[in-house]
Amino acid sequence: AFRTDDGVTIAATFYEATRRPAPAVILLHMLTRSRDDWQLFASRLADAGIHALAIDFRGHGASSAAVPGPDGEPDLSRLVLDVQAARAFLVSRADLVRGSDIGVAGASIGANAAILEAAGDPAIKSLALLSPGLNYRSLRTEAAMRQYGARPALLVAGTNDPYALRSVKALG
Repeated sequence: AFRTDDGVTIAATFYEATRRPAPAVILLHMLTRSRDDWQLFASRLADAGIHALAIDFRGHGASSAAVPGPDGEPDLSRLVLDVQAARAFLVSRADLVRGSDIGVAGASIGANAAILEAAGDPAIKSLALLSPGLNYRSLRTEAAMRQYGARPALLVAGTNDPYALRSVKALG
């Protein structure tokens, strides 16, 4: 576990690759889900020589509760702070992680949080986005994706998810 800049405790699971130092990927789950969703994928990354850090967003899984916004609902824009704290944790482990080789993968709202964090952080080297949205729960991604620029990004959406499919086409 580690803390965000606003004091939230984030629970995480670190899947360690056998080689050190190695690149790493931060894994971000969907709304109402947890880091456990990434277990199989994270294990495969570790087996392939890439560390994986699967986190529970604030208010999910074993992480501490999200601070409510003015309307009483959780302020989902603060999920970016969770991603920043995860990256800071990885960078602090220079014995294990090549801090210059960190990517982020996210699903649904996790994809949106990934884009928003990576846009302002040139140290994020790559993105893998599963079913991102242009404006999912007020997390708007179009300007952030433009700011992310020409760094590598994989965008994936199923044909049975028309909103995500439209979003991927617009973001790509």
